[in-house]
Amino acid sequence: MLIAYLERIQPEKNERRFYAIYFVETLLGPAVMRVHGRKGAWARVLPPVFFPDLEVAMPYIRRLIRRRLRRGYRLSNPCHLALEGNID
Repeated sequence: MLIAYLERIQPEKNERRFYAIYFVETLLGPAVMRVHGRKGAWARVLPPVFFPDLEVAMPYIRRLIRRRLRRGYRLSNPCHLALEGNID
């Protein structure tokens, strides 16, 4: 399930980046998956971080979103789950 999709687009710097956060069920259990890269090019999938359930993973997900927002990314497709509570 897609939790958040963030973008950083700065045409003057020729920059078109994205960062996606997913919560997925894997063979080893539920995990947070992160994908990032340049839009229109190959994406990099980062190693999964395992959690027992989504509720336990939410503080970690909020921390990831806050970190990307500080680096100039904007939420383009936020999930209501990520917005429950304070992200800022």
